Amino acid sequence: MYVITGSTGRTGSAVANYLLDNGQPVRVIGRNLDRLMPFVRKGAEPFVSEPTDVTMLIKAFSGLKQSM
Repeated sequence: MYVITGSTGRTGSAVANYLLDNGQPVRVIGRNLDRLMPFVRKGAEPFVSEPTDVTMLIKAFSGLKQSM
């Protein structure tokens, strides 16, 4: 699974859409669930968090396999 921070921004949304359009599993992180919904409709898993909330970001990345 790919985790995209800032997914509602210009670069993050381009990356998230590219991955989703190519059938990849994606978790999108953003401040507002409503703004994440276009990605959710494409199959992404939403995760609401402030970019500076360390505790929530640790949860967002928990349980993921690292790949190179």
